[in-house]
Amino acid sequence: MNNAKEVLKELFGISEVQAVAIEKLYFQAKTPKDILGFKKYYDLTMLKKQFIGTSYEKLSLVCAYAELDLKKRYENIESFLEWLFISFSNRFIFQTRKGDFSYSYVLKYYDGSIAYDEKGKPILKHYDCEDSVYYINANKELCDEQKRPLAAGVFYNKLIEYMFENQDRIIYDNQIKIAPVAKTPIATQAIKDYEQNYLEYKQKQNELYNANKDKFISRLKQRLEK
Repeated sequence: MNNAKEVLKELFGISEVQAVAIEKLYFQAKTPKDILGFKKYYDLTMLKKQFIGTSYEKLSLVCAYAELDLKKRYENIESFLEWLFISFSNRFIFQTRKGDFSYSYVLKYYDGSIAYDEKGKPILKHYDCEDSVYYINANKELCDEQKRPLAAGVFYNKLIEYMFENQDRIIYDNQIKIAPVAKTPIATQAIKDYEQNYLEYKQKQNELYNANKDKFISRLKQRLEK
């Protein structure tokens, strides 16, 4: 076997036409030695993924997965997420420590309006991530350590970005080490922020009420004096 096409036919039991197609898509400029090395990856992937179909279909699926697994997931977040949800299900896959990354929310009042500082800029609330582990469920959703799906938003996006940049910390063996550290529950922080927002909202409403009250009294006096 002195060329890639012949090696593909022999190792994977596919026809010459199929071997030409596979070589063109995935093994251009590859040597027979490269394909022999790929055979081990193929066997391990089939053992884990249990792809079904003809010999050609299974080889095509493994080749496509290999391209994602060995190359594309390191190039952009979209490919990383595709690889992540294909590769894992019903298991913990990542762990963070407090302060691994930070994120910010725009502060809003109780009525949903944005709070601004004295310079007219939106007020940002800054947070550090907590000690936590993250789970992928059967629906291919990223979840918190209680296996509740994470809502899309600022925190979710920062977490995904951090995972993408630290793929060496993906948990493959499902072994998680949780340090016995005290932490403030996110829910507690959310309640505090809600209460603060409400107080600021009431203060704003009182200021508007007093301003309107003064205008009303002034207009009423003007009419009575006529």
